[in-house]
Amino acid sequence: MMCKIAPQSVLLIFSGIICGLIQGSFSLPYLAFICYSPMMYALVHAEGRFGFFKGFMLFFAPYYAVSLSFLLSVHRLIPASPLLTVPLMILTVALLTVWECLLMLIPVYPFLWLKRIKYADTFALALLITGGEWLQENIFFLSFPWSGVWLSVTGSPILLQPANLLGSRFVSFIILSAGGLIAELVMKPEKKAPAAFLVLLFTGVFSYGGYSLDRCKELSQNGVKLTALCVQDDAEGLKKNEMTSMEAALTYEKIAKSSSDADLVLFPETAVPCDYSSSAQEFEILRKLAAEKNCVIVTGCFLHDGKDYNSMLAITDEGASDPYCKQRLVPFGEKIPFALFTGADTLSECSDKRYLKPTEADGMKIGCAVCVESVYSSLVKQQTKEGAQLICVSTNDSWFGKSFARYQHYRHCIMRAVENRKWLLRSGNCGISAIISPWGEETAILEESCEGAVSGEISLITERSLYARTGDLFITLPAALCVLAVIRRYRQHSTASA
Repeated sequence: MMCKIAPQSVLLIFSGIICGLIQGSFSLPYLAFICYSPMMYALVHAEGRFGFFKGFMLFFAPYYAVSLSFLLSVHRLIPASPLLTVPLMILTVALLTVWECLLMLIPVYPFLWLKRIKYADTFALALLITGGEWLQENIFFLSFPWSGVWLSVTGSPILLQPANLLGSRFVSFIILSAGGLIAELVMKPEKKAPAAFLVLLFTGVFSYGGYSLDRCKELSQNGVKLTALCVQDDAEGLKKNEMTSMEAALTYEKIAKSSSDADLVLFPETAVPCDYSSSAQEFEILRKLAAEKNCVIVTGCFLHDGKDYNSMLAITDEGASDPYCKQRLVPFGEKIPFALFTGADTLSECSDKRYLKPTEADGMKIGCAVCVESVYSSLVKQQTKEGAQLICVSTNDSWFGKSFARYQHYRHCIMRAVENRKWLLRSGNCGISAIISPWGEETAILEESCEGAVSGEISLITERSLYARTGDLFITLPAALCVLAVIRRYRQHSTASA
């Protein structure tokens, strides 16, 4: 006798897969409002704890598994037999999926103590899910905010604009709320309230979006104009590791010389794979290049100061700026994935305040983020808060292979530009390299894995967005809801006991 699967369960699993895919594989921003609808409706109308937990897992388990599946490609870089590395990576994806689901469930579960099957429940659930996204970034152990509902709409600048008010999680709240209201409208078309709320929601989003686009363009027009160049190599994975620091420096020198002139040139993460020293020949090559091109070169390298750091610094004809050092490392170790388990060299997370500020050169304050740091909104926001006038992201995505993770990682940079209302330059070894406007438009992009560069005009913007000034103030709302839920549950329990 065959076991029948309920259509609602199939729909939840399917929508979880699609929502995971549209965060990195496709650019269909308006589809997001529909894709999250089944989950919102199922959880709002779930019967009992078991029904709620079942609906939660049917959606979020495939959602995170699909989003994290790129890690399977990493097995190629681990120096061991595929018979060991493939199962290891499958286990890693499974464990991270469980971990992300757990972090999401912590703030979402109290919804059971709040819901009353009214339209306010849709907004309450949307708020609590954004609390889960915040927790995935800020939990003290193994934070990895790789997934986010807002990633689904990075192809539409107008939908992203609320982020410069209250951050990326505010955009997630809007998408989830709209999705829940659409589901209510479909299931109960006779009701007028969902339609009215939807009209109000979209009117607010598009009205503010239009205003914010104009404001961003005005700020950019009034800022100091520069020409920027983002340079990339074509050295995948192990090939990059086999290059000497001198070979790498000469390669980037060659690409920069053959590209158009620029005021600011950005190289990828560890473009010069050695410790910085003013006397090192590799950095002397870059200093001479900066003098010849009359430009500032921002490059990735290593820094040794008691500990080994992954860093960025700016080089002019006069020498190098104070470096910025990476605060968040790729989970499980750097240089080689799973370095902590294989015994390979690892780096240190930097907590030295001297190395956490924007780097300065030629009167510019340059906010820096290295690789995975671009997925942490709080880190980039802090750079802007300390005066950064533009943001530079140096990354090495070669270990992603050909997976969709390249695009998902890149999309985080689009949001960081919008949140902070700053021009953002991204240089990725093997791509993606791009210039992104403060309103989230790609003004120049090189997606292919090849030697090359992209260039374009940018401007320095000193005004900070509301989000850059206040940070994650929006998260106080889901936090307050959780407290309210606990109080309500306690009162219910006390009443039942009496």
